[in-house]
Amino acid sequence: MDYYLIIVCLLFLLTISNLIVGVSNDAVNFLNSSVGSKAASFRTVVFIASIGILLGASFSDGMIDIARNGFFHPEMFSFYEIMIIFLSVMITNVLLLDLFNTFGLPTSSTVSLIFELLGAAVTIAIIKIVQSPDITILDLGSYINSSKAFAIIFSIFASVIIGFVFGALIQYIARLTFTFKLKKTMLYFGGLWCGLCFSLIVYFLVFKGMKGSTLWSDAALHFLETYKSLLLLVVFAGSAIIFQVIYWLTEVNVFRFVVLLGTMALAMAFAGNDLVNFIGVPIAGLNSYQSFIASGISDPMLLNMDVLNGPAANTPTYILVISGIIMIVTLYFSKQAKNVIQTEINLGRQDAGDERFGATPLSRSIVKIFVSLDEFIVRITPKKWHKKLHKRFKIPKNHLSNNATFDMLRASVNLMVAAALIAFGTSLKLPLSTTYITFMVAMGTSLSDGAWGRESAVFRITGVFTVIAGWFVTAIAAFALTSFVALAIYWGRTFAIVGILCLVVFVSLRSRKATKRKEQFLTKTNVSYLIHSDSIDTIATTTALALSSSLESLNTVYDTTISALHTESLKLLQSSRKTMEDMSRQIVLMKANLNDIFKLVTEKQIENFHYYVQAVNYLQETASATSQMVEITFTHTNNKHKPLSLVQLEELDTLVNSMQAFFNLIIPQIANGNYDYIEHCLSEQNTINAYIDTFNKNQMKRVKVGVSGTKSSLLFTGILGNTKNILLFSSLLLKAQHDFAMYTSKSSTY
Repeated sequence: MDYYLIIVCLLFLLTISNLIVGVSNDAVNFLNSSVGSKAASFRTVVFIASIGILLGASFSDGMIDIARNGFFHPEMFSFYEIMIIFLSVMITNVLLLDLFNTFGLPTSSTVSLIFELLGAAVTIAIIKIVQSPDITILDLGSYINSSKAFAIIFSIFASVIIGFVFGALIQYIARLTFTFKLKKTMLYFGGLWCGLCFSLIVYFLVFKGMKGSTLWSDAALHFLETYKSLLLLVVFAGSAIIFQVIYWLTEVNVFRFVVLLGTMALAMAFAGNDLVNFIGVPIAGLNSYQSFIASGISDPMLLNMDVLNGPAANTPTYILVISGIIMIVTLYFSKQAKNVIQTEINLGRQDAGDERFGATPLSRSIVKIFVSLDEFIVRITPKKWHKKLHKRFKIPKNHLSNNATFDMLRASVNLMVAAALIAFGTSLKLPLSTTYITFMVAMGTSLSDGAWGRESAVFRITGVFTVIAGWFVTAIAAFALTSFVALAIYWGRTFAIVGILCLVVFVSLRSRKATKRKEQFLTKTNVSYLIHSDSIDTIATTTALALSSSLESLNTVYDTTISALHTESLKLLQSSRKTMEDMSRQIVLMKANLNDIFKLVTEKQIENFHYYVQAVNYLQETASATSQMVEITFTHTNNKHKPLSLVQLEELDTLVNSMQAFFNLIIPQIANGNYDYIEHCLSEQNTINAYIDTFNKNQMKRVKVGVSGTKSSLLFTGILGNTKNILLFSSLLLKAQHDFAMYTSKSSTY
């Protein structure tokens, strides 16, 4: 088969992978508002988004030219060089997006594409300059379409500021109007707001976003343009009346319809604007190959690619539809997509709780500045005004239902502003970053909505800066990595292509393994109940399962750690460390969501609910002791200190067997709620403690006679001390859970 035909086939195969990793990353753009506000079930939201994706994919043909000549002058490159540029871009895109998806950070497929095209084109241009004595590095500008590239890059980063400002401003106005008591204010303004949102979405999608589609006839476009104002007025008035009447008659939250419609609209805008990021390059590669075949030139280095400056043929509709279908299937099955969605929802949720990101000096400084500014404004503002504003923004108890993270008013603003900006950019043929716009709009609305309170502001700001920093890393990494790939392919040809593709497969498999492992751990520890429980009985049942699963994991880690000492296996110890890191995060989540649990507790129940808190605290202490034991063992082994003696290992094996028997006693009791053998467990604890005391004395004697080194002695006694703590806190956990289970059982009979 023709060498370059194989490359074209590779481009389209990589396109499938690009569509999968790209949608996994970009799904957050149009799903976060519906998912965060619980406008509908996840399957319903995805179904509605799927309709938008199919429509948007069909309307995206006008953006394909961006990949052909948007960032470089194709007439300056040969067919061979153009194919290297395109192949480098597709390979790098898969690697970068897959990496960001694994870490759950939303990045921009648009920015990736731009800087990948620039990186590959600049690298090949420099090679040409070095190989030619007639031109210098000063001629690099003749190869790169710098003016258009800078205009597009500027529009992308300007959209970040615009998205944040407009999101914050419109949300402030909306919340000032509706307050958090939506049922009351929707009686008067609900229909008007829905009509405004509906008409804006229709305007930017029908009159702007779909304008360049080949599916619209000239007559239809002329009709829309001629009667645009009248049609929009009809849409606004009609939808406002319909939604207001629906609310008056049924009291259904009509914002739900706006959110779902906006989800479809934003999905449509995403597909229309971002599809070029995934299929633009392979289609341009196919066009280039067709030109090469038609030219009759045998040497690919001699064919000038000026043909890419001409208008592209309309992309076959079946390619657009297939691309849309791949996106839809990915939405339904991608675990990485759900991982990325949670990052944005977590940063924008209304209440405080578990925070994924920590505090930094920068975030603390920003919070201090704004707290001081707020105090200054309060001092100079008339108290009457301040009280009125405070009343409008006061959040009532039980404001959010159905475990939503923010209400549908904010969700509607997120969707309306983001869809309008993206569709407008698409109509101007600017490949705006949907990720940047939707993320910054969501952050702007959450700021205006008071979601960044004193308890969470430093963490949210750190999260926003982390994501934004990742965007700059995306640009730099895309440029550098694509440059390296292009250079390798230029000189290595087939061998380099095969080697790099093997690397892509390896990285992809590793990232999916990491995602699967994380999901399995979440399922195993079973702590998701903290967010989804709706009664005390549910909490009691699922707490028992979570605690027993966690203790089972700790038992496995204990056994694995001692086993690793026999073989000095760093691999086993690293696995134990990873397990403890995951468990520590889950326990932090359990404690961070205690406030949500307390909301379900009545005044009478709260008197004895401290048993639940004790159980969680004791689990944390048990995990901490286990983690310390793993760390000292890993450090000793990693430093290549002298291994433990045979006698020491035999004593530890005795401990392992005893600890196995101890855990096998307490785990089933906690899991089944049957505490008939609780006294036997405490007796077993005393027996193991006696072993530990004996082994400590034996170690002192070994040190006394000089048969045990300092490092091995510290490790051995450290393991014994942490084992004693594990015993103590796991026994206390058993008693606390017993008391909680007994109390829950009694309270449920009243």
